[in-house]
Amino acid sequence: MADQAIKTSLTGLLGAAQDAETAQRGFMLTNDEQYLEPYHLARVDMPRYLADLERMASNHPDVQARLPELKGIAAERMGLVERSVAFMKAGDRQASLDQLNSGLGKTIMDRLRAITSELSARQDTVIKEGQENLDRSQGWGLFVKLATIALIVALALTTAGIINRFVRDLESAQTELQTVNAGLERIVDERTGDILRANEEIQRFAYIVSHDLRAPLVNIMGFTSELEAIGKMVSRQYEAVAERAPDLMLADTPEAVNNDLPEAIGFIRNSTAKMDRLINAILGLSREGRRVLTPVSVDMTTLVSEIAGSLKHQVDAAGGEIVVGKLPTLLTDKLAIEQVFSNLIENAVKYVDQNRPPLVEIAGYKEGSQCRFEIKDNGRGIEEKDLERVFELFRRAGRQDRPGEGLGLAFVRAAVRRLGGTISIKSEFGKGTTFSLKFPEKMQLSRSNTHG
Repeated sequence: MADQAIKTSLTGLLGAAQDAETAQRGFMLTNDEQYLEPYHLARVDMPRYLADLERMASNHPDVQARLPELKGIAAERMGLVERSVAFMKAGDRQASLDQLNSGLGKTIMDRLRAITSELSARQDTVIKEGQENLDRSQGWGLFVKLATIALIVALALTTAGIINRFVRDLESAQTELQTVNAGLERIVDERTGDILRANEEIQRFAYIVSHDLRAPLVNIMGFTSELEAIGKMVSRQYEAVAERAPDLMLADTPEAVNNDLPEAIGFIRNSTAKMDRLINAILGLSREGRRVLTPVSVDMTTLVSEIAGSLKHQVDAAGGEIVVGKLPTLLTDKLAIEQVFSNLIENAVKYVDQNRPPLVEIAGYKEGSQCRFEIKDNGRGIEEKDLERVFELFRRAGRQDRPGEGLGLAFVRAAVRRLGGTISIKSEFGKGTTFSLKFPEKMQLSRSNTHG
């Protein structure tokens, strides 16, 4: 898995550099510092990916040999973006534009793409060779197993005269059972590996798609600002013509200038803002899926009480109450479990029934090596046909009178599964909803949780 982890870090490094470049262009087009958010994230992510590569490079000479060059290119890339941003903040947009048009940024990105592509291809080769060696080893193992089984059968035949039929049948049944168990274990291992690889591909796909979508979105936002400025200029021109030569005006010109054009620009702004929120949400989901989980002892009673406390003002204003029972302690990732319970409790407070004060009850208890939690509310409830779709990406049930992008419960289910747990839902429309969660008391790290 180390070779795959190197590939993931290389992809992340390149993606962070692309984020910084996209943020630079967005800031230049709009002069709005909210578009610098990907750049600030890249300043954190790029050193982290380089540190991961340096840590793993000791057993990979090809990566170790190119690491100094990667560090230098990354520093050049970020230095170039920092200077461009500094020019814009100082009001010198022309200097920032001149730097962009110099082509130096493209040269640096081309070098970074070339190195990461070369090293990723090398890791693919190493992974393939390792798989081939494993396949050969498994082939020999199967041969040995078959030879052993044949020997057992031969010995059984030689002793057929001194043992009774019942013993022979029992031994045969045991041999068949061992063979079936070995086959089942192999199939489970293969399927588990397939699932892990598929999950990694999905994470990479979401990350790449969100990056590819952001660049054209930034351009649309920038050109929308230009259209808005042009619209204001056209409006002033229309007012001047209407005053001095009204006979030159077409009948539908006032409606187009005063209503249609501003309305169209408004629709574009609303749509691009929603797209921007969705891309940020996908990026957040992708980053959380790659984050390494760290099990620590979590006092769930304290954690959930703190979440409830943060919502107290909102609940008190509605005359409601959040009741937190005595909850079992978990050995789990604190950030992930906090995000799960925050999402579910905030949803319970958000989707209240206006005809009664909100009541949210959180209970928990141990079931052997597992711990079960229930979050129950007396809110709107969910129709039976929507019970499963609420966990799907971008799907929302019921009236859409509350803000949201339809990603909260999709994130919750993904996070619960990464923690080794399960989640289910029961609801009665108009009466309330209960979410049931089950986690191992002590989380066991799997391969999918030990690599970012």
